[in-house]
Amino acid sequence: MIELIPAILVHDKKELVKELKLFGSLFRLAQLDVMDGKFVDNKTVSARVFQSVLRDFSSKLLFEVHLMTFDPLR
Repeated sequence: MIELIPAILVHDKKELVKELKLFGSLFRLAQLDVMDGKFVDNKTVSARVFQSVLRDFSSKLLFEVHLMTFDPLR
């Protein structure tokens, strides 16, 4: 079986909420891309923004997280 796993790569909280609602109804699993702008040139919303939005997000959508940061524990 082939499974498509969309990546969520967003730059603001509003965009994150929009994509979570869309993907939550279409997919079982999504990848969250977290980039700090230092490890790689691009930057996404911070892990804290992901955490605050996901805390209130109600769905059966599962996540894998792709950390492209110098300090992943932070």
